[in-house]
Amino acid sequence: MIDFILNTLQHPFTWGLLAGLTVALLQIKKIWELKTRIKYLESHLIKGHEASLLTHERLQKELESLRAANLNFRDKLAQLSHSPRGQITTQLDAFQRAVAKMTREAPGFAQAFADALERSHAEIFSEIDGARRPSLGFLGGLPIFQPKTTLQHVAPEPAAPVSVVTNKQHPITGS
Repeated sequence: MIDFILNTLQHPFTWGLLAGLTVALLQIKKIWELKTRIKYLESHLIKGHEASLLTHERLQKELESLRAANLNFRDKLAQLSHSPRGQITTQLDAFQRAVAKMTREAPGFAQAFADALERSHAEIFSEIDGARRPSLGFLGGLPIFQPKTTLQHVAPEPAAPVSVVTNKQHPITGS
């Protein structure tokens, strides 16, 4: 038996067969390792995809709720803008923006506006105190008269001295 093994090992075919089987076993081992690695990466990819899918679904739900809230706010804004109070608020906002622009752009407007505002406050308070008959004011075509019981008597603040505005720098914004 030993002679047979020694004779077989002396043939070049045997050495080639052993070398080929060794290479084949190494390749099979490498393929098995790669398949194991692919399965691990697939499971990792699936878990990451599930996590991103859950996040996407959560963000979609949040987006839908924000869209619904936006629609509700638009409806409320439309209702407010059609009510007399909303129209007055819009008109007051427009006046406030116009006053801010005139204060920045028109030299001398700030002092004239402060004087007119002080006189208007004095008129309103004299109407509240009963020293003068109430007049009906108009704001954008809408009457703005409040009964005496709802107005509060607040002393007017003295007008702050305003310097002449030049094109170089604005006294309020500094720009």
